[in-house]
Amino acid sequence: MSSLTTDECEDSSTLLPENEDCKTMIRENNNAHMDIDDICLPPIYHDGFDIYLGDILLESKKKMQTPDKHNGVTFALVGSSGSGKSTLLRKVFIDDVFGARRDKDYIITIFTESPQSDAFNDLPKEVAMCGCGISQDIINAMKKQKRHFDKVFNFVNLLDDCIHLRHMNQVEKMFLIDRNTNVSSAVSLQYANLIPKSIRTSVYYIVLMHQNTPQGAHVTVDTFLSGYIPGKNIRKKVQIYMTWARKHRFYFLDNLNEQCFAVTADFMCKQLPQIIDEDLDADNEGSAMGMDDMSCTLGLEMDSDLPVPKTQTPKKRKSKPDTAQSPKTPQKPRKKRKPTKV
Repeated sequence: MSSLTTDECEDSSTLLPENEDCKTMIRENNNAHMDIDDICLPPIYHDGFDIYLGDILLESKKKMQTPDKHNGVTFALVGSSGSGKSTLLRKVFIDDVFGARRDKDYIITIFTESPQSDAFNDLPKEVAMCGCGISQDIINAMKKQKRHFDKVFNFVNLLDDCIHLRHMNQVEKMFLIDRNTNVSSAVSLQYANLIPKSIRTSVYYIVLMHQNTPQGAHVTVDTFLSGYIPGKNIRKKVQIYMTWARKHRFYFLDNLNEQCFAVTADFMCKQLPQIIDEDLDADNEGSAMGMDDMSCTLGLEMDSDLPVPKTQTPKKRKSKPDTAQSPKTPQKPRKKRKPTKV
């Protein structure tokens, strides 16, 4: 696994200046995946995208899944609406990795709450679709099939935009336990916090697509990509991430092999080196920056639907008088009233 020190990635972490030389360089190189708006990207993003994502997946998953191994693989796709999650599931997962170039026969089932998506038009006959979301009855039926037929069937379950999976125990077991018995699973949602922590921290592969809000981009970079995107602080890393992860480009994390790839809209990849010995003080300083400051820097609006951390000022307590230091003054006796004469 390749890596860079802070000094070695100094040049790549510096944002390119906005001038005519940069624009001319992009035009002369004729990079199909870049345009004039990408002049702020480090040089590592300019060329070298010569590996197809499907080839990476087929080679990587051989560690866990081969015709002789009864294991499944797990995926998580995170990105805002319209970032290309369903298209990726269709073109790479269904049509290629588990379809045309499959290493064994797979039974593919799509659980989705958006069956009208254009990406799922004209599906192959062997692909089943459940358009009412996740069916735990179907998942239980798969378990019975494996139990009675000794793990003969190879199931692939794709959960697309199923937002109510957080409290489904069967789904959690499918990702954490059933992957050892020929069940491959993929979950696709708009925000990482919609996926249970036990799932998103244990999946083998993570696809990180565009986020519409600075909060979502900040969480994505800080949680998954801070070790691969160059930059002196989290703000610069988020700026690079939001510039790259648009127009259906994204990042692909291979946790099995500890690798990260930048991926173009046509699914061509380039491996990113891991950055070590970062300036932690500067990075922590950027992480502590307020979200309002970051939104102003990026020129983006805040999303009121996402939780924003609030700083609570401690309430002042009323100080009680110290009775030991200030003893009570003795009260004067009250004068008795004289009885009035009638």
